[in-house]
Amino acid sequence: MSWHLGRMAPFDLETTGVDPEQARIVEAFAGRVGGALEPLNPDPILVNPGIEVPEGASKVHGYTTEYLREHGCPADAGVNIIVSWVADALQEGVPLVGHNISYDLTVLDRECRRY
Repeated sequence: MSWHLGRMAPFDLETTGVDPEQARIVEAFAGRVGGALEPLNPDPILVNPGIEVPEGASKVHGYTTEYLREHGCPADAGVNIIVSWVADALQEGVPLVGHNISYDLTVLDRECRRY
């Protein structure tokens, strides 16, 4: 079977900025699609990044500092959940796919190092 017909794991982050070395995660999604199986579309996870969300970032994804403080999980717990999603996909042999996957994985790496 060609790789593009198999199972894939869409992965996407919304963050506090464009610099992957400094950005913090505010929302994450990892699902499963394809492979002639039912899609798996869990709700995205909201994360309180523990810092102010810049206005420019809020305009992109719609999340304010106040909203994430009220509705987001603590950053360390959120990063653990996200890492579990990614690790599960990789252990299943399911490739991660995304619009700017190198950015998202770099941000996730830096968040892991932070926590």
